[in-house]
Amino acid sequence: MNRRDFLIAAAAATSAAPIAAQQAAGSMGSSASSSQYLRWTMFSRHLQWVTTQAYAREFPYETGVMVGEAAAEAGFGAVDLTVRGGGHIEPEVVRTNLAPMLRGVRSTGTHCDHITSGILNMQSDYVREVLTTAAENGIKRYRWGTFSYEYSAAAYGPGLVAQLDQFRRETAELADFNASLGLTAIYHTYSGNRVAASLWDLMYVLNGLDPNTVAINYDIGHMTSEGLRSWVNDLRYAMPYVRSAGLKDSTLVSGEDGQARSRWMAAGAGTVDWVEFFRLLREGGFSGPAESQLEFDYLGTNLNSTWWSDSPTFTLTRQQMIDVMKSELATYRAMAIEGGWDASQLI
Repeated sequence: MNRRDFLIAAAAATSAAPIAAQQAAGSMGSSASSSQYLRWTMFSRHLQWVTTQAYAREFPYETGVMVGEAAAEAGFGAVDLTVRGGGHIEPEVVRTNLAPMLRGVRSTGTHCDHITSGILNMQSDYVREVLTTAAENGIKRYRWGTFSYEYSAAAYGPGLVAQLDQFRRETAELADFNASLGLTAIYHTYSGNRVAASLWDLMYVLNGLDPNTVAINYDIGHMTSEGLRSWVNDLRYAMPYVRSAGLKDSTLVSGEDGQARSRWMAAGAGTVDWVEFFRLLREGGFSGPAESQLEFDYLGTNLNSTWWSDSPTFTLTRQQMIDVMKSELATYRAMAIEGGWDASQLI
């Protein structure tokens, strides 16, 4: 039995226990705050296969029920609902479809106060409709971004900083609107050339702004790909702004052109130091969503796809999807406990 399988087996009993029982059971760890928690969240892009796109648009409540049921069956207590082009809710129908879909999700006991949007700034399409409707229906946070650099002969030193200053102005405007609605925008950290690959540039953009209005969704898979150990300093520095954690594992491979690239892996099979990651979140005082994103190869199929049930490339069964989600969650739970979290804090 390898270490990953051992940790999954060790966590199986805890994973099977009802959430209410986990919350009541056991004493808190000596260095853990009883108010801290990790809310296991499934990204709804990985649940779009429960219906067709047409059905989701015509029957939002019923779709929400199926999304909530599938997430709960896999052991996740919460869903991050896609409200963007190609998502569970298209922005142009957010006024009519968001409320009933949220009611459907919540009717199953699955928590949902979190959406992923296509919003970049206050000039984005449907920004006011999406955010106002979200706030009216109990949404507290939404994924926003991402900024991309424009490279030119002037994009060095002051030329790059000038772009960051513009991003900062746009972000401050968005933060003001969020404050009026009680929303927090969380910026997803990607590897590559976009803003936040190193995180320090994003912190320049956010510096001095209220983290209750604009914050960070810290994706440990992407950040490990960018810096096998520098992610530790990034996380420590950014912690006051971290309001959500993105969960995926990764490793680096060499492409045919000799360039290093990220390859997404099943949890525990890559290079992410999960125990230290969860330990730093706990020590840094983090509470919030810990969101699973499935982007690796599984049974000959790459999970990094947006499938509807009638998608010709969707070849997996419902049970196979539930099983892979359960496996990921069992690994995360085991690693979090090894990192010092108490089972009662994992909801």
